[in-house]
Amino acid sequence: MALPCIEMLAATPEILRGLMSEISDEDARWKPAPDRFSIAEVLAHLSHSEGHCYRLRLDRFMAEDRPELEPDDASFHLDLYRNADPEDAFDHFEDQRITNVELLRTLTDEAGKRVALHR
Repeated sequence: MALPCIEMLAATPEILRGLMSEISDEDARWKPAPDRFSIAEVLAHLSHSEGHCYRLRLDRFMAEDRPELEPDDASFHLDLYRNADPEDAFDHFEDQRITNVELLRTLTDEAGKRVALHR
């Protein structure tokens, strides 16, 4: 399936890497407020979401007729994100994104006609 959005997904890690190139570990762990995510926590969220939310949903979307997908709330995973190493989280996100983009590129145009329900 050749869609512009797939190329945008593929480009995201490089764009993020460029944005992060000047950020120190200390800056990445700084939180603007106690109830807000640090950059490191955002990266951990991206990593977790790419592998455990997006990919699982994509797999269900392709395997089931009209799957009903549960919402995902980042606040449920705060403990997972809290002490994440920003570089490790980014590397994991990047690996997962590459794998997911490779899968998306193998899908036929028929896959784009499938339907899922999101609560």
